[in-house]
Amino acid sequence: IQQACFGDEHRVVVLGGDVVLAYQKKPLTLTGDGHLTVDELLRKAIKKLQKERSGLKISHDSRKIDFCLATQGISRDIVLGCGQTILALQNANLAQGADAVLSTPEIKEKFGDICRDISSTLRAKFIGIDLMVNRETGSYAVIEVNSRPGFERFVASGRKNRKAVQGVFKQCFRHIKKQF
Repeated sequence: IQQACFGDEHRVVVLGGDVVLAYQKKPLTLTGDGHLTVDELLRKAIKKLQKERSGLKISHDSRKIDFCLATQGISRDIVLGCGQTILALQNANLAQGADAVLSTPEIKEKFGDICRDISSTLRAKFIGIDLMVNRETGSYAVIEVNSRPGFERFVASGRKNRKAVQGVFKQCFRHIKKQF
């Protein structure tokens, strides 16, 4: 059991005590066009995500989506106004349609020391740290630490992200080379 925390979720990758990659995970949202229903927007969004990403673990008829919509007082048959944005899912899981936005400079500046301390305490050379950051207060919570930070879904979410991961792997090889 853990205390609930709210804010922006970030995955932070630490290599040899240095933050080499960070990205914010943004929950799946829908933006209205003034013509399509929420259900039609969902179908369209999930179809697009399925083309772009393999292993997507969400379907348009998910009960998680229904719950999220209900908490906002929204039904699937309403038409959203042009530019009106709603949350389709509350979690920021990339396998469930969340988006990933690079945040390395900001996270490195604000949380680099904390991430370095976590890495050092765990004696980990390469880890992924999930942080929940409250933008308003600056407070944070460590959600989890992963001994194998996965990149599959992050890489699948865009060319810029794929290039960032290639940079991380280059740094990994340089780090290994220094050890020998």
